[in-house]
Amino acid sequence: MAAMESLVICKFAPNQRVQCWGGGDYVEGDASQEAGLTSRMGKFKLFAGLRNDPFFFNLAGFAKVAADVAAVAPML
Repeated sequence: MAAMESLVICKFAPNQRVQCWGGGDYVEGDASQEAGLTSRMGKFKLFAGLRNDPFFFNLAGFAKVAADVAAVAPML
């Protein structure tokens, strides 16, 4: 089965508010909420913010490794 493509256009404001249009659907709100936003017709979900997700980017783990490296090799 071929994947369906949709054009999605989003407009972000400095206060993390977002408006997105895509596939005939629309969503607006605070994009930084952990649960994310769901479009009016449920065609897409949106999240834009920091997340502690080890499969995406483990921010706490990275900070620890960076501190450990700085402690043993401060000239790096």
